Amino acid sequence: MAEPGCFDQEFTCERCCDTRAIPIGELSCWMGDIRFATCCGLTKLRFQAAAMLPAMDHLAGPPATCPPNAQAHCFDPYFPCERCCDTRRGAQGDLACWPDTAPMGLRTLSYNFCCGLMPFASNERIAW
Repeated sequence: MAEPGCFDQEFTCERCCDTRAIPIGELSCWMGDIRFATCCGLTKLRFQAAAMLPAMDHLAGPPATCPPNAQAHCFDPYFPCERCCDTRRGAQGDLACWPDTAPMGLRTLSYNFCCGLMPFASNERIAW
């Protein structure tokens, strides 16, 4: 499901979309419009999930704002932070933003990680 135009000899799909370290792959791969969600196939899964969920055209009021600690690489132009983290769409924001990616061998992104509510924790502890 990966987008072939995103990768080259140095920045391969296998390297960039590897979510074993952190849920948004290898950070050095993502610059400008080259983002994890689009390049690693997540956007396609989000469109499929959005088609199965009820429409949210009824949302009124000012547009949502992106939380200050949100992880920018979780989002893409079609599923921006403002949409995904908007709790008017549900307690976990827009559920279409968090499809199960385990069958693709990727860690599933979550509302808590992407919207900045859960800090990234490493297994390595460094003494102060």
